[in-house]
Order: sequence, then C-alpha cells, then structure tokens
Amino acid sequence: MFVRHHGGTLTGDIGGRFQMASKHVKTPLGIHTHNDCEMAVANSITAVQQGAVQVQGTINGYGETLRECQPLLCDPNVELKLGMRCIGRENLKHLTEVSRYVSELANLHHRQDLP
Repeated sequence: MFVRHHGGTLTGDIGGRFQMASKHVKTPLGIHTHNDCEMAVANSITAVQQGAVQVQGTINGYGETLRECQPLLCDPNVELKLGMRCIGRENLKHLTEVSRYVSELANLHHRQDLP
C-alpha cells in the first residue's frame, strides 16, 4: 500500500500520516511523492524512517508532470546517513553513470543539478 501526498506537504505531516497508517494497515507501506516544492526526497526519507519499504521515483525527474522523488538523491541518504540498506553501498558509485545514461536514452541534455 502506498501513502500519497501532495508535493507541498512538509516532512512532519508525512511522518504523522505514516504513523497513523501503520497503526491501521498491516501491509508494508511505500510512498509516492511529488516534488512541487522540492520536498520529494525529504518526504521520502521521512517515510523510510517511519517504516516505508518502497519509494517510487523517477530518474532525472522524467516521466511525471510534477516530477517525483529522485532515487539518485534519496538512495545515498538512506544508505549513508540512515545506515539502512537500499541499493548497497557498492552500487552508489554507479548513480552518476545511470543518471547520464537515462538522459542519453531520453535524448535530453543532462541537468547540471543532478549527479
């Protein structure tokens, strides 16, 4: 089950929603965040801290009108700062390569604010 939120929701609200949902739902929870106010990564990390086991996202923000969480930014934070296994530390070194490859496949210039 996924907890959805609007892109402008703050992290404290996400944490509270996850706590409430986990009391009533025994299915593992995930999150689908939008990035209207640049909160997608922070809200996804907050959801992981509250027990989310899956984070939906898009590479380089491609594929959604309002963009979603960037796994390229979320995964290293979960691995390195929270100490939780996500993609494995050994795979973090490939994120820049993945980002540039996806830009190439999409035939778009690679954004400079990405890894």
